[in-house]
Amino acid sequence: MRVSSIGIGKTNNLNDLLTHLSQFDPTITGSNDDELVKVLVADFIAVVRSNVTDTERNQLCEHFGADLTGMLAILNSRNDLDDVDWQMIHHPGSVIIPVVIGIGLEVKASGKQVIEAMRTGYYSMAMFSSILTPDMRKKWHATSVAGAIGATQATSILLQLTQKERFAALNLACANLGGLALAGSQRNGAAQFNRAAAAVIGVQAARAARQGAPYLPDSFDKLLAAWDPANNFGSATTFESPGDIGLSSASLRLLPFSGFVQAAMFGYYSLLQSKREVSEIQIFVSAPTFKLTVTSKEETDWVDELWWNLPAAVAFLKSTGNPFAPRTGLIKSSENPNVTFLENKDLGVHQAIIRTIDFDGTERDDLHTAPGLDPLNNESREFWKRKCSDYLKVSATATTDLATTVTSDGLKFLTVQNLFLD
Repeated sequence: MRVSSIGIGKTNNLNDLLTHLSQFDPTITGSNDDELVKVLVADFIAVVRSNVTDTERNQLCEHFGADLTGMLAILNSRNDLDDVDWQMIHHPGSVIIPVVIGIGLEVKASGKQVIEAMRTGYYSMAMFSSILTPDMRKKWHATSVAGAIGATQATSILLQLTQKERFAALNLACANLGGLALAGSQRNGAAQFNRAAAAVIGVQAARAARQGAPYLPDSFDKLLAAWDPANNFGSATTFESPGDIGLSSASLRLLPFSGFVQAAMFGYYSLLQSKREVSEIQIFVSAPTFKLTVTSKEETDWVDELWWNLPAAVAFLKSTGNPFAPRTGLIKSSENPNVTFLENKDLGVHQAIIRTIDFDGTERDDLHTAPGLDPLNNESREFWKRKCSDYLKVSATATTDLATTVTSDGLKFLTVQNLFLD
């Protein structure tokens, strides 16, 4: 699975991107698309099931269509374990899958339609996300901005819109994109509503286009001119293939800690498992990870006190030896006598280096990536089962069976009760 920096889809004529997306062929199948969709949907169902409160059970059954879509987006991102695309640095599943299920139940989508809507939504979100520069991402939340485009495309497939209607829907969505980046960087869960708003914008844009609603011509170019008056989008590059981004670049978040520290926690856990005796450990993480989880002066207990505190999380793992151990009796101190945390600006957010120094002074560096980068390998599957049973407290087998039904038989004979409450 390829992971690279953002910005791969830049184009001087930004309106061309909407044309490209509106002409996307949802029937072009990737080598592992069916299996990837099943794994992503299973993870979505498991996370939503774990987050539904007793009060919300009745509410969930009462919602339908766009209302259900918005509620599912919030439920899937509530405990910060929705899926992630490390290549594009956004979270597609908590925006696209609520649409696929919420609108899919409404139209009684077939398994083929579910897969095509997922393929189109994930690709379109990734393609749109690729033009968001780092400066833009400091102001605007990529998951909600690009997510609205992916949600529009997924809904368009489920509603069987024409290419002309899909183009209109994309323009309608573009004129209403938003979501402040601060909602994510505050680390208090505020970005949950960003996801819900993006998903619902996509649904309503597609519905409005089907009804012939007028739209702002060249809305994408006008939007980006307002966002970036200096026109810092760079030179044109070739549009990416759906075999490179979208479903193929989606990953699972498998460890019960912030996505920013997944690689570091996995690397440290691997070291503990090796039972190597070392004199000193140095954990190198990306610049954003270091800022948010090591040196941040702003305290947060969302999702719990370990989620955004890498030193405390490492101390917890050293004490328990198990990343999925119950959070009862949490380690209050983040002191790690033989562990130091350092910044490495060359690392991606999905990477970490564990440097060990032996008692004779010998140094060894091990580069680790976040587990779940390839959702289909055996290691990811085993960690996902532990995520379900030990942390989410749901049945991995039951959710996989449901996801298999969704992707093979579709949503015609399923209900909210079947999917999330039984």
